[in-house]
Amino acid sequence: MDQLQSHLQRVGLKDKEAKVYLALLRLGKSKVTAISQESGLLRTTTYETLKNLVRKGFVSSFDFEKVQHFIAANPRRVLEDLDARMHAFKEVLPTLDAYKNTTLKPFEVEHFEGKAGVRSILHDTLTSKEILVFGNFKSFKDHFTYEEEKYVRERVEKGIPLRMLSEISDATTKLKEGDSVELREVRFIEEYQDTPSEVFIYGDKLAFITYAAGDLHGAIVSNGQVAKLMKNHFEALWKCAKIDPFKVSE
Repeated sequence: MDQLQSHLQRVGLKDKEAKVYLALLRLGKSKVTAISQESGLLRTTTYETLKNLVRKGFVSSFDFEKVQHFIAANPRRVLEDLDARMHAFKEVLPTLDAYKNTTLKPFEVEHFEGKAGVRSILHDTLTSKEILVFGNFKSFKDHFTYEEEKYVRERVEKGIPLRMLSEISDATTKLKEGDSVELREVRFIEEYQDTPSEVFIYGDKLAFITYAAGDLHGAIVSNGQVAKLMKNHFEALWKCAKIDPFKVSE
């Protein structure tokens, strides 16, 4: 009996539904009271379970002598119904797969090398409405003085604001002086002093750039959920970061 119930649960019946269906198969057409006694369930529970089985096509009901009776569907007809449902599901499976791919995108990663690769990353960030950056700005400035100036011009022309968390250095304190005219706000985190890399967060993308030992590498990761997580991480750091790099922490 337990094995039969287990098999019925594998095709979508709950434990109580399997008990009631098997009880009704043994009894034939019956009233709720008899089915309740046979299945060992309370009458109210049995009645609610029978209604579920009717909806699933395992049981049908009819009135006999003004009393509602129930009868179990023939197991072979149940199998035919399940086969028909499976066939219908298989027919729409390609459409469902396509729909899934448009709503749950996997990680998409693009890799870049050298100055040309970093330029490509910078250009891609200019497709968003806001850019968040954290890391070591001096490392970027040391390699891309001209590109940094060009990047700022293009970003300002497009009206894209930028917020930056960076190390305390001559390069960043000088950068902050131009915040208001360059649609930028810089705040400072001392721990970024010795991290020759930066992370850009924009739209549904993350861009990573490393400048270690002059070996330039970068990657763009496209994934909305991860981008959202990193944005939340950035906002938490933003609240703690120094606005004035020379103010002593209390």
